[in-house]
Amino acid sequence: MQTVTDRRSSSRHPSRRAGNCVLPTDKECICWPATIHDISTCGIGFMLDCRFEPGTQVSVQVQDATGQHALSRMVEVKHVRRENGNGFIFGGEFVDTLSEEQLRLLV
Repeated sequence: MQTVTDRRSSSRHPSRRAGNCVLPTDKECICWPATIHDISTCGIGFMLDCRFEPGTQVSVQVQDATGQHALSRMVEVKHVRRENGNGFIFGGEFVDTLSEEQLRLLV
C-alpha cells in the first residue's frame, strides 16, 4: 500500500511561519490567519480555524524569512482533518509549483 509520503514528488520542509488563507468569492475576498506546517515546491500543509472541502481552491500567502516579502499561491485543498478541537489541518497542492529559489526563501 502506498502512503501519502510515498506519493509526494518533492520533499516537504517543516515550517511554523504565519500566513494567510484567502477565499476569493464573486463579491469579496475573505481572509483567515493560517499557520504553515510544511512546504515543498509542489504543495503546502497549513492550519486554519475554519474548514474547506477537498477540491476548494484558496490563495495561501506566506511571509519570507525576513518578513518583508510575501509569496502568494493558489492551492487546491487535497485533504483536511480536525486537529484536536483547535482547527483543521489541510494538505494542498500548488496550482503553479514553486521554484527551488522561492522555496529557499520560505524555509
